[in-house]
Amino acid sequence: MLLHAETSGEPKFIQGGSFVKFDKSHKKIALSIFLEFQKKAEVGYWSNIAKGQNQVFYSRFLVQEFNQMLKKFPIKYTMLDHNDNPFGFMFFTKNILAERSLDLQFGFKRSDYFLNSEIIKIFKNILENARLEHSIDNVYACLTERKNQEKYNRAILNMFNAKIINKDAFGRPLIKFE
Repeated sequence: MLLHAETSGEPKFIQGGSFVKFDKSHKKIALSIFLEFQKKAEVGYWSNIAKGQNQVFYSRFLVQEFNQMLKKFPIKYTMLDHNDNPFGFMFFTKNILAERSLDLQFGFKRSDYFLNSEIIKIFKNILENARLEHSIDNVYACLTERKNQEKYNRAILNMFNAKIINKDAFGRPLIKFE
């Protein structure tokens, strides 16, 4: 699970907001936010591939990775601000090991949208909608390796009322959203 993308501009505080199912028309803005996100967060897998690579090669690689995610993750949502502007995205898959469960595979937002109670509320509403729409009891995520890992882990656990339930084969925390 990933959150936070780097964008330019003054911090924005949303007042309300909503979500919709991801639509093809959201792809361009989602890709832009994803590319900026990776630049700031330095997520392990993608960051390791970038070391020593030409920036053009790396950018093309990230575009291919993003397109693969769109195909691979069938349950996708777009977070909208109070003006209906897309600012965040969440991608899920069905959990192959636990019945009636989803895995949050990927989540990210623009960094100039301050992570406040309104954004957390939208996130929780998406989780609730996914639970109802797909007859799900549990939602899980794996906290990916990234810059400032410990700070990131604490923030996710506190803000989203999540608990670490185990670690995966690579030692990454597996969490369950309450």
